[in-house]
Amino acid sequence: MVKAELHGIKRAGALGIFKAIADGGRVCRADVAKSTGLSLMTVGKVVDALLDADVLTQEKDTRHAAGRRAGVVSLNRDYYAVVIDLSERAFRMNIVDVSLTHTDSFTHNYSDEFTYRDNLLLFLKNAASAISDRADADKLIGVGICVPGIYMRDRDIVISDKIPDMDTVRLCETAESVLGRPVSVVMKSVEAAALSNVRSMDGCGHRTVIYMFMGETIDGAVYNRDQVVKGAHGFECDFGRMVLRHGELLESRIARCRSDAEICSELSSAIYNIITIIDPDAFIIESDRLREPDMLISEIKSSLAKEFHLPPERMPEFIAGSSSLRHSARGVAMSLRESWMESII
Repeated sequence: MVKAELHGIKRAGALGIFKAIADGGRVCRADVAKSTGLSLMTVGKVVDALLDADVLTQEKDTRHAAGRRAGVVSLNRDYYAVVIDLSERAFRMNIVDVSLTHTDSFTHNYSDEFTYRDNLLLFLKNAASAISDRADADKLIGVGICVPGIYMRDRDIVISDKIPDMDTVRLCETAESVLGRPVSVVMKSVEAAALSNVRSMDGCGHRTVIYMFMGETIDGAVYNRDQVVKGAHGFECDFGRMVLRHGELLESRIARCRSDAEICSELSSAIYNIITIIDPDAFIIESDRLREPDMLISEIKSSLAKEFHLPPERMPEFIAGSSSLRHSARGVAMSLRESWMESII
């Protein structure tokens, strides 16, 4: 990986400039200086070094005089990350460029006739072939994996109630052996998804945010002041295991729902209880199974106010998580991008 030549410029300031460009998409030097509080001269030096290192591109602004400083800069989207999504049995490989745009993917159809390990090996072999066939292999910034449970780094296994047989595979050892590349990041899928959603919000660094994902199971994460809240044993926010009416689990009742209205009815009481305990600024709900996410949000807010009498001052901002790329994969790509930035500066 090429490194930028940044003689005499503090690393923290250079990273701040790099991050401002990454977050801004297409920005001019003056805007970067304003958002970072650094001088235009310092910003210019860092931007020029990153342009020389080929990690930024520049569009010339014809309204200004000719010269390198007059233009809009952005990350070079030729660089990309590979995200291996093992959060469900339908394994998925995502190619995500450094602007966090989804560019390619493929999914493995899990076969119950084979063991988890055999399914994983077949998927990884196909992923390795897909990566090797790319003409731009030199632009790969890293490989990350999102998982449905707790990654035990010392044992290199994942503990997951959702997919119990994950603990039969040494994850990174297996992936690195088949892919022929190091795995830089392993993240719990709901934490990665929460990171992606929270970082998209204004003022996220000063807010308490609950993230809930409804898929094969229902789980989530809590971000408080831009830090994930961890439980004593790592099993926090297992929302689907909440016991509701007649001693049934929330995820069991949701699994029987056939419409968004039914899901709302089952979900409202659980969300009310979570709000009374955590008192969040915002509550994000993401799901592949919802037909009309915005309508579900509207119905939940109505139910909280009318049925559960939640006062307006305690009503959090509700957000329906949505993206062409799953937020879990986007969150892993964000983490890989941050590591890439640090390797360059």
